[in-house]
Amino acid sequence: MRTKMKGILVGTLVLALIAGFSNGVQAASSPKPIELRVASFLPEMDHQNITAKKIFGEIEKQTGGKVRFVYFPGESLVKAKEAYEATVKGRCDIFNGIVPAYTPGRFPLTSLVDLAPNIQYGEDASAAFWEFFNKYLKDEFKDIKILAAFVQVPQHIHARVPVRNFSDIKGKQIRVYGAGKEIVEAWGGTPVFVSMSETYLSLQRGVVDGMLGPFNQMKPNRMSEVTSHHTIIGCLASPFLVGMNMDKFKSLPPDVQKVLDQMGESASRQYGKSWDDDELFNIEFLKKEGGHQFIILPPKELAQWRKKAESINEKYVAALESKGVPAKKVYAEKMKIWSKYLSREKPWAQMLKK
Repeated sequence: MRTKMKGILVGTLVLALIAGFSNGVQAASSPKPIELRVASFLPEMDHQNITAKKIFGEIEKQTGGKVRFVYFPGESLVKAKEAYEATVKGRCDIFNGIVPAYTPGRFPLTSLVDLAPNIQYGEDASAAFWEFFNKYLKDEFKDIKILAAFVQVPQHIHARVPVRNFSDIKGKQIRVYGAGKEIVEAWGGTPVFVSMSETYLSLQRGVVDGMLGPFNQMKPNRMSEVTSHHTIIGCLASPFLVGMNMDKFKSLPPDVQKVLDQMGESASRQYGKSWDDDELFNIEFLKKEGGHQFIILPPKELAQWRKKAESINEKYVAALESKGVPAKKVYAEKMKIWSKYLSREKPWAQMLKK
């Protein structure tokens, strides 16, 4: 009986050792995922970060778990104005949402995207930008790997007081960035460059009277607390890029590089669509919150605002040409691409109906 029990124990021990050895071999053959740090200046629950997690989550699956993305939102790793340089130097592996307009003069041809007329839907604009980027803008970002390129929905005036005509904006301090400076000046306002992280306090303290921006700033950045009048213009739609440190990209296994190479067009459209969806979400939020006035200008009046926005283009392009930038030719090519989508106007009366 004892001999039999010893045999059972020995057999069990052998099986355990075999299982342990097998698990050890399996663990050794399953290398730890490569961690990629994704930085963003936006809050964790901003739609751009939510979209990034969806896109990169799919990439984790497609690569069989070879890579794992770790997120650092809200400027916890890199500040917005440092995004491009930080990506070049490897302070982050990926930056989700580089804003070229935050570094004026650094990306002259890319700045042409901001100029009116603007495509009214983010998904359409992002499809146009991805095509435009691949044809004309790659050299401006040659120090990093661009994974996606997208455009926000066009911006509006959000102010503490009503803005219904050019007399109302005259002398008003309006928060802007990039080409917004020249556009607000053309309207008769006074542009003030303020980063998004500083805009809430600037409005609260009366440093600025309003801001030029999309509706998506209303809830996540609490702009609904400091603005109550929203004038629909649809001018100035800024580009964003998802960039990766080039050395980090080149260090990845070839099959992972291939997956990242192929994500561009689809990811760009997804980011653009997230702008469209989030705009509607924030409009509904304002309507439920109450106390907000949506100002829809008569068609002729709106046309004048947009015409004045476009009036800066010739001078803007000429200024770039004087610096040796082939802006005239590239802007003409941009408009050929943009013209495919410019006819689609948003039904604001229906969207803002209470």
